[in-house]
Amino acid sequence: MRTMFKKLRELRALAAVVVFSPLSMPVWAVPNSVSFDNPAKPSVVDNTLIEGDWAFQLIDDASVSDKGTFSINDNGVSDLGTDPDLYLIATGNLNDTDGILATPHTDTDGFSLTSLAIAKGLFGEAGITFRGLLNGQVVAVQSVVTTNTSQVVNFTGAGWGALDSIRIETSTSNPDFDVEIDDMVVAAPVAADVSITPSTLGLAEGDSGSTAMNFTVTRSGTTTEGSVVAFSVTGSGATPATASDFGGTLPSGTVLFLPSEVSKTITISVSGDAAPEPNETYNVTLTNVTGANVVAGVAQGTIQNDDPFPTVALATNTLSRAEDQPGLFSFSVTRSGDTSVSSSVAYAVTGSGASPVVTADFSGGVLPSGTVSFAAGETSKTIDFGAAMDSVIEPDESFTLTLSTPVNASLGTSTALGTIENDDFPQITAVSIPDVTMYPGDVVTVTINVVNDAGDTYTNVSGQISGLSLSNLVRVDSTTYSAEFTVPLSSSGVGAAQDHPVSVRIDSSSGVPSALYTTPINQANDPIIAGEVKAIPLLPWPWMLMLGAALAMMVRRKL
Repeated sequence: MRTMFKKLRELRALAAVVVFSPLSMPVWAVPNSVSFDNPAKPSVVDNTLIEGDWAFQLIDDASVSDKGTFSINDNGVSDLGTDPDLYLIATGNLNDTDGILATPHTDTDGFSLTSLAIAKGLFGEAGITFRGLLNGQVVAVQSVVTTNTSQVVNFTGAGWGALDSIRIETSTSNPDFDVEIDDMVVAAPVAADVSITPSTLGLAEGDSGSTAMNFTVTRSGTTTEGSVVAFSVTGSGATPATASDFGGTLPSGTVLFLPSEVSKTITISVSGDAAPEPNETYNVTLTNVTGANVVAGVAQGTIQNDDPFPTVALATNTLSRAEDQPGLFSFSVTRSGDTSVSSSVAYAVTGSGASPVVTADFSGGVLPSGTVSFAAGETSKTIDFGAAMDSVIEPDESFTLTLSTPVNASLGTSTALGTIENDDFPQITAVSIPDVTMYPGDVVTVTINVVNDAGDTYTNVSGQISGLSLSNLVRVDSTTYSAEFTVPLSSSGVGAAQDHPVSVRIDSSSGVPSALYTTPINQANDPIIAGEVKAIPLLPWPWMLMLGAALAMMVRRKL
């Protein structure tokens, strides 16, 4: 019959720990309920008894007692109740708070205490007080008058739904204490919902001392039970906070909610300093909760720098270099102020002005860009890059160098101008005119020989030959162009055959002029006749007679 009752109790215990867990709740690994049914278990003296998932320890007014015996159905211990199987006896001059401490041993998550069986021991202990503990704090109390027979104690009041240990104490002043217990039934803790706010918080660190950054942990839902919420701080983001930002140790701790409490404050103390540094971030994470479901478990704090950064500036305002000139563009960058920290700044070149540079104007075929980095204590750096050499006839080209994205720095003068000076021009090798006499009214074709124009068709001619202006430039081929000038009817004494002064330029398609060509033209048969017209050839005599008669008739009519 006794065996049958024990089986029924075991089934009851299993049924008691089946707890419905909605999806929002964690899966609790609570310690198992226990029925102390191991008759072979020997006695344990002055030590901790481990039984299943539980550790039982004698306590002497909250301290470990050096007097007492645990046993489970030991033959040397009288079983006064009808069935309790764990027997505790402690002798000596004990107080009315001495007794036994039950703590989860294997599965150490929190639990709720449902019931247990208890009976009076050999010394006739008349009263027992049960205390539920959470994070060292008493959150529930229940007293029982014991009898010599086994009695089931049910725990249904507030506070018993979320515990991490149980104290079973004598409530009398007997010098000796003994009690028998059995069939302890536990379940998952009754849990509230917890959240940490605000989700983000930023404050200036200050120059000394510490600055308090406060986060609030709130409970909602079932708050009649207690909860323990552990928290820890870790660095996060691109510039994570470190232990030195909190006095040498990353903060951590626990927040204890007693039954019905709904709000607690976590204070993170940030150490002030006078060193310029980027804003640093950290996470406050809720962990290892007992009696709580974490709804919003992470908040971010930002330690805002309030110390001035050094100033980074371009010291070189403008630079010019010929594109085929050896060497590099070299722009000076300086750093001033507190240079005890490292700094960096990005730079980039972009085309600007009427003739902006393009990628082909620089070594590597890309517009220069990069990062200038200053180590702690450094105050000067240079930005160096070269122009690509070419033989293209083009105008001077301009660019702007711009600093941006300072890290641990502020920007001073952030732009400078540069010019790649063209050193390729149209080149005239010879200018010639026909080796014949030229009279007023003649349109004279001038031949201009050039260095191969490489397909860049020249579009303009300017200048004079013997004071007569050139026009109408025409490309004959890549090395030959023609132009024209007209001998005026009113010319007088233009020039002699042996000395025609020349002053000629041509322009590229982009407007780049050649050097002035000034080599005189000296040919044997090319005088430019001034102040006369070409001689009219004589007509045959019949035509002369007819012309004379016509003139005579005209004269008579006038008369």
